Amino acid sequence: MSKILVGAGGMAIDFITYYCPSYCVDLIDDFKVGNILGHPIIGTVSDLIKNKCWGKGSEIYNCVGSCGDNSTRNRVFNKIKAAGIDTRNLTMSSFISWDVAFGENVLANIGSQIHHGCMIDDNVVISPGVIICGDCGIHENVFIGAGSTIIQGIQIGKNSIIAAGATVTKDVPANQVWGGTPARFIKSHER
Repeated sequence: MSKILVGAGGMAIDFITYYCPSYCVDLIDDFKVGNILGHPIIGTVSDLIKNKCWGKGSEIYNCVGSCGDNSTRNRVFNKIKAAGIDTRNLTMSSFISWDVAFGENVLANIGSQIHHGCMIDDNVVISPGVIICGDCGIHENVFIGAGSTIIQGIQIGKNSIIAAGATVTKDVPANQVWGGTPARFIKSHER
């Protein structure tokens, strides 16, 4: 099964460079034609939406993060999702182990690493440069700030916020803000 990568810019090149041995990747791009590192550009976002059958034999690889700035990414992601195509997540140039389980609407920003056995629930935002070590559980509606590290086996409760640069060495209960190195409780909050 081919994976479709939305966007054929620098992040797509990074993705293909790192993951090419594992995946057959086709690309969608509104402004480029031909191929990138031997991977064909098979159409535009509009073509994808009109010709939804691509989604049946292919997996839309959720790498809408490879196109444009944040507003462009969100616009493209929402447009594809509104058309009934299962894009599920935004991932950028990140290292994601093959056995990571994702929910829906997960944003994994550039330079993030998510290692073996992790479970990432719905509506999670993983900022740039975050490292999530193996066997962690990140529950729904969590925000993880830039440059944070989540140590092996940690559980982050739903609706929690991890401040930028934190090193989380203990489980974080739901509805809490943690920060620092090592991370500690800062305050409770409701979302």
